[in-house]
Amino acid sequence: MSSAITHVGVVAKQRLEPAIETLTTLAAWLGPRGLDVIYDLDTAALAGGTGSPAATRETLPGLVDLIVVLGGDGTLLSVAGRIAQSGRDIPILGVNFGSLGFLTEIRI
Repeated sequence: MSSAITHVGVVAKQRLEPAIETLTTLAAWLGPRGLDVIYDLDTAALAGGTGSPAATRETLPGLVDLIVVLGGDGTLLSVAGRIAQSGRDIPILGVNFGSLGFLTEIRI
């Protein structure tokens, strides 16, 4: 089993408009490093159709090696639940866009 990360899932809290610029910046940073971005459907819509592939939150864990979550603890827990249901062991990087985050300690 390979531990190389080649596909990064990106999930943002629904309608989190302050994350739009970050979504564009993140995709622009990952691409040149040989990392493919796959958004969940709501995040793809929020990003305005970047041309990157999109998947449902239920199927996303089966397609990626890492998931970056932009939002708060609730969004992170939701994604963690989907990963658990998939049976895969995928790391999550939670980025806090709220005022308080115990699980999403990294701020943008």
